[in-house]
Amino acid sequence: MPVLEKIYHDKLVIQELRQSVLGKYIDDFALYLQELGYSKKKFRSRLTVIRKLSTWLTKNSIGLYDLNQEKINQFIKLRARQSTAYLKRGDRKTLSYFIDYLRRKKIIPQLIPATPENEAIENIIQSYIKYLDEDKGLSALTITRNKRFIYDFLYKNFGKNKFTPKKITQSLILLYIIKFKERHAVRNLQVMVSILRSFLRYLVMIGNLSVQLANCIPAMPSHRAANLPVFLVKSETKKLLKTCDRRTSNGRRNYAILLLLMRLGLRASEVLNLTLDNINWDLGELEISGKGRKHRVLPLSNDIGKALTSYICYARPKCLHRQVFICSRAPHKGLGNPSSISTIVRRALIAAGLKPQQMGAHLLRYTAATETLSKGATLFEIGELLGHRSIDTTAIYTKIDVVALRELAKPWPIK
Repeated sequence: MPVLEKIYHDKLVIQELRQSVLGKYIDDFALYLQELGYSKKKFRSRLTVIRKLSTWLTKNSIGLYDLNQEKINQFIKLRARQSTAYLKRGDRKTLSYFIDYLRRKKIIPQLIPATPENEAIENIIQSYIKYLDEDKGLSALTITRNKRFIYDFLYKNFGKNKFTPKKITQSLILLYIIKFKERHAVRNLQVMVSILRSFLRYLVMIGNLSVQLANCIPAMPSHRAANLPVFLVKSETKKLLKTCDRRTSNGRRNYAILLLLMRLGLRASEVLNLTLDNINWDLGELEISGKGRKHRVLPLSNDIGKALTSYICYARPKCLHRQVFICSRAPHKGLGNPSSISTIVRRALIAAGLKPQQMGAHLLRYTAATETLSKGATLFEIGELLGHRSIDTTAIYTKIDVVALRELAKPWPIK
């Protein structure tokens, strides 16, 4: 039975849909929505806006080939002006899906890329991105962040003017850093300076700069080792896990995520990128893809294994995506970005009535490290667990082994 007959019982509605300008593609699009995980109830809501769009196209003599984002925006504005009731939640997303679907099927023209503001700048940025990806092996998230900072640096200094890397000078760099410092926190400044150094060294490496301008950038103050890592104690981690209602699909998913963070000390991005193929059930192992595409294999403990089984077998939405953790609401796809993982942690902390100084996913990474340290693990073993490249990064945890430090401390002499 065609999809429309499963959704609608009214033959006139089905006939209207099939005879409309978009009628030829409705059934196929409905199947696409079904693959994304929408229920029958949601189907009706989503297809209603397509029906209205089809009527509007016919009324305004707009052919299918002329349908583009500009026309869609006109249609949305018209519906919004008529009444808020005409523009339902999800309508914009549905229309966006429909346009993408028509483009993929080559029914309407592909988007014509916008002409870059400054082609020379765009070319050097693309070259740098390729280097970060292919030579340095950085993650997509890190590359996007680096691109954003370099884009800002180049366009703020050169804009639409003719650009060559040789126009970058020491005074220009220092002035940009001073202005950046006025608007941003110290941590952002440190990140920007590190990225700018990387970019300038890249320009020297490819022969576009003869002077090592990276050396002219002053060192930024770093107080990384000044503070103790924030972590939860055992009673607090128990409270946190109890906030997950494992009778629900979201509860099972969040419980598994929290366990991975607090037992194995995974980064938010590592949890996000975990796929079904990374779980070796026979050997009881997890293959983790960390920073710089560095892989490590971690043991799949009994409690984590049970939590993952409970979620994957009984709560994970059926979809084609290989990511372990999927959005519970349609469209069913992998969780969007690492901030989604931190949001899950933050909500659980609030529900548990806990108010640590740090509320994101990294709090549980610190918790895993301190728990492992308290059980007698060496710094090298903790570094292996966390995927640290340098033992210096792991050394901060020596400061929180208070019991060991107390043994080393000499009592203050009393006269």
